[in-house]
Amino acid sequence: MNNWNKLLAVLDQLFGHGDKQQSRISQKGQGFDNKTGERVIRIEYRIKMVNESGGLIRSANDKLIRSES
Repeated sequence: MNNWNKLLAVLDQLFGHGDKQQSRISQKGQGFDNKTGERVIRIEYRIKMVNESGGLIRSANDKLIRSES
């Protein structure tokens, strides 16, 4: 198990998504903050749940259509 897989396992455990279908992490950027003298690394954590198929926009549109009827 490499370090990225370890980090992914920790994030899955931290956020408590037991019924996940899949999750992944990726490094999105890296830079340096001159004000604080720190290196900044942006990491994106994505998770797809078993019960989430259509997404937020589809759900919002369904509610809008239902309320107009």
